[in-house]
Amino acid sequence: MADMTMGRTGTQGASVSLPLIAVAAALLAFLGMEVTAFVSTGGHFEYPLDDVYIHLSIAEQITLGGYGINTGEYASAASSPLYPFLLTPFAGTEAQRFLPLLWNTLALILAAFLWGRTLVLSGYDRMTRIWPGILLAALGPLAVNAYGLAYAGMAHTLHLAAALAIICGLTRFVVEGRIGAALVLGVLLSPAFRLEGLALALSAAGMVALLGRWRAGLLLGFAALLPVATFAGFLVALGLEPLPNSVAAKLAVAAGEDYGLSTRIVATLMLNLEKLQGWVVLGLSILSIAAAPILGREGRADLRLYCYVIGFSGLAHMGLGHVGWLNRYEIYIFAALVLGLAAILGLAGQGSGVSSRGRAAIALPLAVMTALAGGFYAHDAATRVVWAPQLLWQLHAQMARFTREYVEAPVAVNDIGHVSWRNPNYVLDLWGLASDEARHLRLEGEDPRWAGTLAARAEVGLAMVLDSWIGQHTGEDWVRLGELAVATEPSRLGDWSISFYATSPDEVPALLEALERFRPTLPEGVEFRYEGEVKLDEAGLGSTRRLAWLGALEKETGAGR
Repeated sequence: MADMTMGRTGTQGASVSLPLIAVAAALLAFLGMEVTAFVSTGGHFEYPLDDVYIHLSIAEQITLGGYGINTGEYASAASSPLYPFLLTPFAGTEAQRFLPLLWNTLALILAAFLWGRTLVLSGYDRMTRIWPGILLAALGPLAVNAYGLAYAGMAHTLHLAAALAIICGLTRFVVEGRIGAALVLGVLLSPAFRLEGLALALSAAGMVALLGRWRAGLLLGFAALLPVATFAGFLVALGLEPLPNSVAAKLAVAAGEDYGLSTRIVATLMLNLEKLQGWVVLGLSILSIAAAPILGREGRADLRLYCYVIGFSGLAHMGLGHVGWLNRYEIYIFAALVLGLAAILGLAGQGSGVSSRGRAAIALPLAVMTALAGGFYAHDAATRVVWAPQLLWQLHAQMARFTREYVEAPVAVNDIGHVSWRNPNYVLDLWGLASDEARHLRLEGEDPRWAGTLAARAEVGLAMVLDSWIGQHTGEDWVRLGELAVATEPSRLGDWSISFYATSPDEVPALLEALERFRPTLPEGVEFRYEGEVKLDEAGLGSTRRLAWLGALEKETGAGR
């Protein structure tokens, strides 16, 4: 009797510990990255992506009755339907900047807890398999880069939590036959945070319907489609296209807008397979589908359908979604595949008739592929991603400060986030995330000077752009003033210089005067380098004639582009 009591107590303790172990591991890795980034910026908190500030800017406009980055101009620059609305508190204040950090920290805790809870539901808390459970709880959130998502500050961590809620809910449905809150909320919120979540949400609804709960399945399917349809209707009501600009721009990366859906799917798949993570997601998707007949023996149709749900959802992401982009786009489906297969293996070992050899045939490639991707994420986080906030602080934050405090006039940029947030002046987006017109002009290629055309139409006097992105498309009268650059080439993410242009010679004197006031305020390690042989006179003003001549010479020779 005493032995039986000890066994129940030990099992109960293990059940509680797995979610806590997962949460602790994820938070420690996340804290390590945040502390490293804070030190690298000299004590300034910063995100690794300019995109965070796009959502903050949209949230600011939402509180003013708009939607976009400029007052009175509607634009669908956010690919997440729900996330900008979560950032509306404290809009227009410095406190708003910390909301992405708060939401991502909470989402990371929830995602890690759901990871551990799914392991408990799958039987990994039992005394006979407690060490595999502990390893899966401690290493799983790290291997799937959950900490890296929270570090990015975007909606992807909330999407990860929603996706893992679906996996946790499906596991509970298989074990107990119950449709719990986790499954319902996961299906509803996964597409609300990221449109890519629709495939997993609909597949989960289909599994519930096919297992005899067809009414519940239909309701779940409706719940999955509701946020997508609502968001599309919201955009159309604003006079915008139903698909956000940011999504359309990303879909056009692999294949142009003129190509059909099938061509885009193939092109997107090929693009994703240029990365190790793409091969891992594809491999796990195929593994899941192949595992269905093995793990679905002895009449276990539930396990067979579970395999198909995660497998086909992974294939859908490979053809319609993206891989990479600061290691964030594929994480939700990668985590769903890993945790889903681990849960299925745990359930298959509970008297299902599946041999240990059959389970090992699935477990071994699962472990190898997860370790490969996890090792890549960890190495990339330590050597590249963790330093991205330093570059954002050195360049994008200084650009924003220059426009708000020294120029105080409309500007044109290809990275719109930092510059548009808390900026009352007009910001022209040259890349097309916040502008249908800019996106079409950039992708169609009919006007080689499309950036100049847009700037002239918006009456913008200053352009701050990456030459590698925009340099060949500047206006005929643009004068390159110089570049904002880090003093030494950094071993971190992205370009390390931003080119400053006057969109006409008439704008040069005022911009030079502003630059002369701005330069002494730059943080250590950052400098503004004037273009070519441009010199300043004793009064601190440049020669308009000299700068105009240099600009004309550059356009003839292609120098400095």
